[in-house]
Amino acid sequence: MAFSKALDLARRTSRYYEASFTDFLDMEKITEFTERLAYIDGVEIYAFGGKPESERRIIGFFPDFAEIKEEDFPITPVIISHGSKFSRKLSHRDYLGSLTGLGIDRRKLGDIVVFDDFAIAFVHRDIADYITANLEFVGRTKVSCDVYKGDMDIVSPKDGVTRFITAPSLRLDAVLSASFNVSRGKASELIKAEIVKVNWKTITNTSFGLKENDMISAKGFGRVKISEIKGTTKKNRISIIIEKFA
Repeated sequence: MAFSKALDLARRTSRYYEASFTDFLDMEKITEFTERLAYIDGVEIYAFGGKPESERRIIGFFPDFAEIKEEDFPITPVIISHGSKFSRKLSHRDYLGSLTGLGIDRRKLGDIVVFDDFAIAFVHRDIADYITANLEFVGRTKVSCDVYKGDMDIVSPKDGVTRFITAPSLRLDAVLSASFNVSRGKASELIKAEIVKVNWKTITNTSFGLKENDMISAKGFGRVKISEIKGTTKKNRISIIIEKFA
């Protein structure tokens, strides 16, 4: 979705006092759009993807006097089930490919959480019935679909693994190197290749300074969150507690 479309939606809410919603967006666009639209009078902005810490979310624009309710977002969770006895394990790519193979625009699809013998896809409400009526196979595996009405706690992201690292500084290349166990040179290459993000923004400056609660991701390596900066060791290195996600 282009920024101009999001701007139109925010202005519509300001003018007509009605909530309006974008399609699903990645966190980089959400961060950019919410920062650029914060100036619009009379509008509250909230992003939600169907579960805590969704990576793809819909931005909702609400009149500033209205109560924001997550159930007002046009999001429906769809459970896609299959028998595991005679099936290979299906991946996120398998599910996504089969959904887009139905002609569904990627912007109408949020997170897909994969389990051993089923997945839960967060989709735009307008296409939920179409998916449940038409998705019969994921790859070559027969599946069944229905609207999911269970406990959302089971689809919350798994906790990361807490690790203790030390780095010579809080520069991005230094922390990236220590977090993913790669050389400092390799970390610099990843940053310059534009595949490293901090708080969902692409960063190309190797000396970019980090702070507590920053989320760092590198395509193909995973994500880490800086949970706590402990201080300086006797060898003049910085002690850091990170939470590492696959």
